[in-house]
Amino acid sequence: AGHLHRRVPVERTQQALPPAEADVDGADGGSALRALLDGEAPVPQLAGILRGTGLPAPLRRVVAAGMDRGGRGDVARTIRFLAPRDAERYQQLTADRSAYRAEFEQRLRQAGVSALICPPAAVPAPPHDTTGDMVDAFTYSTAFNVLGAPAGVVPVTRVRDSETSRPPGTSPRDRALAMADRGSAGLPVGVQVAGPSWSDEVVLAVMAAIQAGALPV
Repeated sequence: AGHLHRRVPVERTQQALPPAEADVDGADGGSALRALLDGEAPVPQLAGILRGTGLPAPLRRVVAAGMDRGGRGDVARTIRFLAPRDAERYQQLTADRSAYRAEFEQRLRQAGVSALICPPAAVPAPPHDTTGDMVDAFTYSTAFNVLGAPAGVVPVTRVRDSETSRPPGTSPRDRALAMADRGSAGLPVGVQVAGPSWSDEVVLAVMAAIQAGALPV
């Protein structure tokens, strides 16, 4: 069977999805995350999420404002939304997420798209414990986590020597992204394949086709 390539614009993704994920993850005060850890020490990023769920509202506003002033606006947005919610608010959150999923899948149907191909992240695999300042770099994978959509990543090439630096920046995010680029030559670079709910077989078939046509990685 043949295929067609089409661009599918998805509005609101960067602004809506990271806060939505934080809002849902923090709605129970971190209880589910702590249960999954079962006493195991969390990695720094997860430890930060758990601390964020326990911040009193006034302190949460102060911490978020400090993050904004320090050039960490993406982290500040997450902190503002990372808070325990009552049952009514949690029900509203799940309803909002369902509505966003319906809107997203309607756009795919209107465009005649069976699967999406996009980056999994804006950087190659970053060093451990350095992703806290590059939340927005993972918007693509965050989107499908929130939507509950089937998705997978398949390697297609590797980072070239000429791709290990970017224009300098001054914000913590810029510095973290530059750190991820430095020394990344030779790391695998993949593409992410995703689709609407219950289209797992389509996503797997597209991944297999991409992998079959890609150079050995």
